[in-house]
Amino acid sequence: MRVRLTATDNGDIWLQSPYDRPFVEALKAAIPWGGRAWDQSCKRWRIEALYESELLAVCQQWGEIIDARQQAVGQEGSTFPTPPIMPPELAAALAQLYLLPTAPLIVAETVWKVLSRYYHPDNQEYGDGEKMVSLNAAIATIRHYFIEGAPDA
Repeated sequence: MRVRLTATDNGDIWLQSPYDRPFVEALKAAIPWGGRAWDQSCKRWRIEALYESELLAVCQQWGEIIDARQQAVGQEGSTFPTPPIMPPELAAALAQLYLLPTAPLIVAETVWKVLSRYYHPDNQEYGDGEKMVSLNAAIATIRHYFIEGAPDA
């Protein structure tokens, strides 16, 4: 069985592996409840850095370890490049439209169109002029960064 270890933003460890009940039971026995958490959305374990040695001991018993923690944090020669820092106004605009930072422009425009219909002041049931103004400002910011590029520093 192969397990893959990657680093989280705060130094903890992500563990990805095929589901194997005995492995999961061994992991739970080696790492206390407070030191591990299952991330259902990504199908992986988050292990606190404090339990690194216990994690490695369990993983070594069960097969091959692919340790990508050094690469994941963007060190020299990494196959996972460090993503560029997103300007705060772009991050806020994407959040205003309930989008992830990886969303393409076409998705942002589609979401803006749907939300605009919902919050438009002419919609007597849900219309909200202030929300509409903030949605328009958000899509303008997103279009500025996606079409014109980032402003000069």
